[in-house]
Amino acid sequence: MKPTARRAVHSVLRAVVLGAVGAVGAVGSNATGAAQAQPSLEGRSAADGRVVADAYEMLAGVAGAHLDCRSIDRVAVVESQLDGANADEIWMAYGCGRSAPFQIQFRPAPGGGYHFTIRRAPPGAPSRERRKAAPGGATTP
Repeated sequence: MKPTARRAVHSVLRAVVLGAVGAVGAVGSNATGAAQAQPSLEGRSAADGRVVADAYEMLAGVAGAHLDCRSIDRVAVVESQLDGANADEIWMAYGCGRSAPFQIQFRPAPGGGYHFTIRRAPPGAPSRERRKAAPGGATTP
């Protein structure tokens, strides 16, 4: 495996592991590990506060590796479903002329707060063209 591919895989694995426990730094990183400025999150998430900021920062690194892109231009919440205290969302990441959907799950942590997981959305996940997040987190076809 080439060193750059190895770094990208390591970055994704690190992002998934850290995202599962909700631990991230103050800025995101791209596939090479370099710090990058974060664009704003478009749309409305059912989750709020620090956990959304943490998930957003983590997604920038994961999406950068998936898109083979050093800079994510924007991230949009395209679907958001709330079931009690659990939230399941699809966030679309855009960068380098490409886009990819990611499934974000927010779950209450036993000691308080929330954990989140990030994974590539399955085939057929909504795209920004097919679904748009409506105010309040509801989705529209």
